[in-house]
Amino acid sequence: MLIACRVPAGEASDTTNLAFRNIGDKPIPGGTRVLWQVKSTGQSGQFVLPTDLPVGKELTAADLLKLGVPAKTGCLSKLS
Repeated sequence: MLIACRVPAGEASDTTNLAFRNIGDKPIPGGTRVLWQVKSTGQSGQFVLPTDLPVGKELTAADLLKLGVPAKTGCLSKLS
């Protein structure tokens, strides 16, 4: 199972959202813990997937970032 994250483009110049996409070849089950980090700001955290995330589908996790960052800022994520 693989997951990728990104800071989505928003209407405002800064966003507090992160989007996570299942880039693996099988669904990620609900209850799986996701660790994330935005290196440029030092922000990081974790959350539990609320439902299964099918292959190729995306989940937007609103308000995860404490400080807004510019859209398209890189982030790292992994499943644990």
